[in-house]
Amino acid sequence: MKKRDFYQFILPVLRYMVACAGICISVLFMAAPVSCKLTEEGVEIVTVDKVVPQILSFDFKQRSTLEIACSEPMTLKNVVFTKADEENASVSQVTVSYNEKKTVAELTLADPTEIGVRYHLTGIVEDLNGNTLTFSLPFIGYNDSLPVMVFSEIRSEGTGKTPEFVELYVLEGGNTAGLQVIGGYDGKEKKYSFPKMEVKTGEYITIHFRHDTDTPESCLDETGKDLTLAPAAVNNNNCDTARDLWAENEDDSARLQKTDVLVLSADGGNSVLDAVLYSDGTKSDWQKPLSKELAAKAVSKGIWKSSALADAASNEGATTTRTLCRQNIAELAAKSYERGAIIPTSASDWLVVNTSCATPGLPNSGEAYEK
Repeated sequence: MKKRDFYQFILPVLRYMVACAGICISVLFMAAPVSCKLTEEGVEIVTVDKVVPQILSFDFKQRSTLEIACSEPMTLKNVVFTKADEENASVSQVTVSYNEKKTVAELTLADPTEIGVRYHLTGIVEDLNGNTLTFSLPFIGYNDSLPVMVFSEIRSEGTGKTPEFVELYVLEGGNTAGLQVIGGYDGKEKKYSFPKMEVKTGEYITIHFRHDTDTPESCLDETGKDLTLAPAAVNNNNCDTARDLWAENEDDSARLQKTDVLVLSADGGNSVLDAVLYSDGTKSDWQKPLSKELAAKAVSKGIWKSSALADAASNEGATTTRTLCRQNIAELAAKSYERGAIIPTSASDWLVVNTSCATPGLPNSGEAYEK
């Protein structure tokens, strides 16, 4: 074959091969996340990690300091911090610093958060490969003045006229914003969230779990200094010298059980500040997975000794007029406590009091019910 004929033959073939190679590379770029780098041998196709970085935790350290932990090294971009309930809310300045591995970012706010106020934090998490995650985190202003409170009395058997209630006693005063009462049977979705209010050492707080439809005027939350907003009513057991609060319960259903786990928490059940495990003796084990979970957390915190149902406080004989009462409140009240203090308790601290001895908002009876 002559040289000219050879080039006439080979050039179209080469053009075809180059075109095919270009198409293949284009398909690779469209079908898979790729990049390229120049080496001594030529261009090398490199696959890019497309796993989106994940936010593992989001916590307060102080009223003006938050911490975000991610699944891999990252950088935060376009971070915006605003109040949630204000139209045209101004953007507060945020300074970001990282730990050595860049898996944890500390955000310092120019202005400290206000207790109980709702905020939004938005931004973008970007990993080392350029993968991004846009986030929007709603939260409540950090409460660095939480009170120390313990469960004091429980009416687990109630009606619309004589509702179930949970009573707490304040060992050290503070602000209740961010606190919740969670029941294993009721579930985290129906947790009771405390309003923002200042409470004093020695106060009783009663949370009623039903509204009396016949006397709605007696079902008012007493969040301020006036403890007589909810007029004293025999059926509702309001108390004019203690705080009365009402949980939302539109269908008038039973919200507490005679066998259950109740916890006081500041973050939806992840941490437990106080707890009570109780049983009426008719069950062999906790009936709800959440009850087991909360019982285990109470034990891990050192509040309760054992998560076994057999080691729960006895609630046998409880009725609308016979409540489960803590018996060592006076002993606890004689001591002082630091914020975040954990108060151990056990089944021996609790008993079902005699008929008509329920005392919401008042010191507990020590008269035990006898079958």
